[in-house]
Amino acid sequence: MNLLLTPAVTLGLQRAGALAPDGRCKAFDAAADGIVRGEGCGVVVLKRLTDAERDGDRVLAVITSTAVNSDGRSNGLTAPNGEAQCALLAEAHRDPATVDYVEAHGTGTALGDPIEASALGAVFGAGRDPDRPLLIGSVKTNLGHLEAACGIAGLIKTVLALHHGEIPAQLHFTRPGPHADLDALGLRVVTCAEPWPRYSGTATAGVSAFGFGGTNAHVVLTEHRASARPQGPGERPALLLLDGPTGERVRSYAGELADWLHTAPRVRDSDLARTLAGRTGRGRHRAAVVTRDRSQTVHALRRLATGGPSLHLVTGEGTPDGPAPVWVFSGYGSQWPGMGRRLLTAEPVFADAVERLEPLLRWHAGVSLSANLRPDADLSSPAVVMPVLYGVQLALAELWSSYGLQPAAVIGHSLGEIAAAVVSGAIDSVAGARIVAARSRLLAGLTGGAMAVVDRAESDLRTPARDLPTVQVAVHASPVQSVVTGSAAEVAELVARVRADGGFARSLDVSGAGHSPEVEPMLGEFAAELGVVQSTDPCCRRYSTVLDDPRDTAACDTAYWVANLRRPVRFLHAVRAAAEDGHRVFVEVAPHATQSHSLTDTLPEGSLVVPTLRRDTDDALTFRTSLATLLVHGVQVDGLRERFDGRIVDVPSPRWHHRRFWFGEAPAQATAPAAAVPAAPDEGPMERLRRCVAGVMGYGPDRIDPDVPLTDLGLDSLTAARIGGVVEREFGVVVEPGTLLGQGTLRALADLLGAGETPLSNPPREPARHPADPLSLRVLSATGPATPLFLAHAAGGSSAVYTRLAERLGGQRPLYGFDRQEDPDDVPGRAAEFARRIRRALPNGPWIVGGWSYGGVLAQEAARLLSPYGTVCALVLLDSVLPLPAPPGLTPADVARRRFEDFAAHVERTYGSPLVLPYDELAALDDSARIDLVLQVLGEESDQFT
Repeated sequence: MNLLLTPAVTLGLQRAGALAPDGRCKAFDAAADGIVRGEGCGVVVLKRLTDAERDGDRVLAVITSTAVNSDGRSNGLTAPNGEAQCALLAEAHRDPATVDYVEAHGTGTALGDPIEASALGAVFGAGRDPDRPLLIGSVKTNLGHLEAACGIAGLIKTVLALHHGEIPAQLHFTRPGPHADLDALGLRVVTCAEPWPRYSGTATAGVSAFGFGGTNAHVVLTEHRASARPQGPGERPALLLLDGPTGERVRSYAGELADWLHTAPRVRDSDLARTLAGRTGRGRHRAAVVTRDRSQTVHALRRLATGGPSLHLVTGEGTPDGPAPVWVFSGYGSQWPGMGRRLLTAEPVFADAVERLEPLLRWHAGVSLSANLRPDADLSSPAVVMPVLYGVQLALAELWSSYGLQPAAVIGHSLGEIAAAVVSGAIDSVAGARIVAARSRLLAGLTGGAMAVVDRAESDLRTPARDLPTVQVAVHASPVQSVVTGSAAEVAELVARVRADGGFARSLDVSGAGHSPEVEPMLGEFAAELGVVQSTDPCCRRYSTVLDDPRDTAACDTAYWVANLRRPVRFLHAVRAAAEDGHRVFVEVAPHATQSHSLTDTLPEGSLVVPTLRRDTDDALTFRTSLATLLVHGVQVDGLRERFDGRIVDVPSPRWHHRRFWFGEAPAQATAPAAAVPAAPDEGPMERLRRCVAGVMGYGPDRIDPDVPLTDLGLDSLTAARIGGVVEREFGVVVEPGTLLGQGTLRALADLLGAGETPLSNPPREPARHPADPLSLRVLSATGPATPLFLAHAAGGSSAVYTRLAERLGGQRPLYGFDRQEDPDDVPGRAAEFARRIRRALPNGPWIVGGWSYGGVLAQEAARLLSPYGTVCALVLLDSVLPLPAPPGLTPADVARRRFEDFAAHVERTYGSPLVLPYDELAALDDSARIDLVLQVLGEESDQFT
C-alpha cells in the first residue's frame, strides 16, 4: 500500500528534479524525464497449486520461481546496478529463451531505464530470433510509481494479462531512448494490446521490482493450464444458493442470473453451484434452486424472481450463527422398494458406506444391504427390513456428515435407537449390527397381539379403553397421537370407539405387537444372544426414548436394549426434552419421513422439521432439496464451497441499485423522517411503524423486512434516536435509542409498542396528530390559566424529557414541547422553526420560552425572533452542573457557589446573555432543595405573567 498523505516527499523529489514535469511516466522512451508518484493498494491470494486444484479454485497464474538480491556498492543510493540485475534475472529464469514478456520496473528516468533495458537484453536477448523479441512494459505509465506498492501493481497486471491471454499496451512510448538500443538488445515495448505470443507453447512472464535502497526482486509466472478436474457423478443434481439482506435483493439477483444463464457461455450448473456457494452465508434472506438440467434451473430462478412457487425452489431465513440440527432416526415402517437407488450413483459417500456395511450385515444378519436397495427387493419380512433400515440410516448419516453437518443431538424411535446410538458414539457399528440382527430374528417370529394408531394422547385414551385391559400405549408419538397394542379384539374395539367419537384411528398391518407383553417371553433369549454390549460416552447428546427421563445418560448396555424392545417408545418425551433444551431444527434420518407429523405436533411454532428422503421420489434430488432447506434456514456447514463439485467461474454479482445521495439532490427514497409520508386510511399499526422506520433510514417501506435486524440495514445510535422521535410522535410512546437497538427487528419493536396485530394498548395522552403535520407541537400540558410555556428539545431530540416537569408544575400553565427536526439541522434554522410554531400556536403572545441544555440555545434565539411580534415574558434555561474536584480549603457551600458562578460565566461567554442567579441561596441548598427552588421561581413567574 502507498498513500501520499503529506507533500514533503513530493516537494523533495521535485527540488531534486526527479519528477516528470508533465506528470507522465515515459518508461524506455527518449523523452523519459522523471517519475510520477502514485498511490494504491494491491492484494493477491497465494495458495499451493495442488491445494488450489484440489479445491477447484480459479487459478489466474502460477509462480514458478522467485529471486531477490541487492545492488551492493553502486554510484549512489538511487543509482541501479546493472550487474546485480543480470545476476537476479539469471537466477530466476532457468531458460530465459522461453520468456515472452517482462513487466519491467520501468520508472521513466533517463538513468534507470537504460540500465534495466541493458540487463534484460543481456539475459533474455542473446540469441533470440529477431521475430521473437522479449516484450516489455511498465504499469507505472498507467498508474504512476506506487513506490512500496509498485511491485504488487506490476504482479497483478501480469497475472491478469496471463489469465486473459493478452498483454496490455504501455502508455507514453513514442521512440526508444538513445542510451539503449532496444532492437539490438532483442527487446520491444508493447505499444498496443496484443495476444500473448507463447514462444515456448506456454505463456511465461517475469516481473521486476527494485527497491529504493538497492534491493532487487523478480518473480517468474506462467499461465495455468487446468487439468481435467474430476467431476461429481452425473446423477447429482445442482444446488444453487443465493442470499441477500432483503428478499427483494434475492429475487432481483435470481432474475439477473436467469437472464445471464439464458445467453451465458458454456457454464455448467455444477460450476455455477460451486461459485455461488462461496458467496453465501452473509445475508439473512436465502433461497436455493435444486435442479437436474439448465431448463429447470432457469425456470426455477425466474419463479423465484417473480415470487412464484416451484418444486425446484426452497426459500427461508437464517442467521450466520444458525443451530446444528437434532438427528431423528425413525423406526420400522420407513422402507420402500428402490430406496436409496439413485443415491448409490449420485453420492459416492453413500455408496461407499453401503459397500462397507455390506459384509457386516451379511455376517451378523444374513442380509445383503445392496441387494435390498433394488426396486424388486422383497421387504416384507422384519428379519430383512430391520437390518436394511439400520444400514440405510448409517449410510445416510455418513452422507449428511460428508456435507459438513453434524448432529447437536440424536433421538431414536424404537429400532432407530440402534443407529442413533452408533452415530452418537455410544456403541460401534459392529455392536449395532449384532443388536439389530438378534432383534429382527426374534421379532420375525412374533405373532400375538395387534397394534393401531389413534389420534389421542395417553390421557385421552382412559375413557374409551377403560374396559379393555389388554390395551396399552406402545408409542407416545405426540401430544395428539399414540400407538396402542393389545389383543386383536380389544384393539379393534378401541379403534371403533375412537372412530365413533369422531376421531381418527387405524389398525396397523403387523404380524405381532411390539413394545407389549407379547415380547416378554423372548427377552431372556434376546439378552443371552446379545451377551455383553460395550458402551462408551457419546460424543453428542442422546435423548432416550426408553427411560423415564430422556436426558438420562445410562449406558447403552445389554439391559438397555432389552428395555428398548419391551418398554413403550417415549418419543414425545424425548422430542419435548430436546425442544426444552432449545433445539429447533430436526432432521429425520430415514428412507421416508414417518415421524414428521409427530415432530411438528410436538415442537413449538417456528421449529424446522426436514426429511432426508421421501418414498417413491428421486432420492438424490430429495436429499439435495433437504440439504438446501437446512442451508436456507441458517444451518451452518463448514467449508460449504468445498462440498460442491465443479470449478469457480465468472458469475455476475448482484447489480447495484444505483440510488443517489448527492448533496442537493433528492434521494431515491426520502431520508427525512416518516413525517413526509402520508398514511393510508386503512393502514395498520405494523405498516405505520414500518413507514416511520423506513422514512428515517432512507428505505422504501417495502424494503424493511420485519424480521431483519435493523442494524443489518444500517441502524446506529444516531438513527435510533431519530426513529425514537418519530415513533414517539406517531404512537405517543417513548422509545429510548438503547431499547431500539436492543430489540433488533421491526417486529420486536412492534411487539414492544403493542403494535403487532392490534391497536396500541396504551394510546397517546393527547389526541393523535399525524406526523405529516410539520407545525405541530407536543402538548405536555393543555390546561392552566398562566402564560403558556414553550420548551425546545435537548440534544437527544425529544421534548418528552419535560413530561415530569409538566407534572411537577401541577397544571398551572399550558406547556408545549418542540421536537428535533431533520431539516433545518442548524441552530438558527431550528430556532426560526421553533419561533414559527410558537406564533402559529399563539400568534401575538405573551410567551415564556425555554429549554434544557441545547434546547436553551434554541430558546434564546427563538425569543429574540419572537420579540417584534409580542411579549416574551421570560427566558428559562435549564441545565446541570458537572461535579468537579473541590479546590483545597473551600467549604461545600463555597464550592457550590463557585460552580454556579463558573456556569453563569460560561453562559455569558457562550451565548452572550448575562445570567443572574441567587448564588448564596443556591449554595446553601442540597440538590433536592435546588430543584424545589427552580420550581418555586417558575411558579412565581407564572403568577407574574398570568
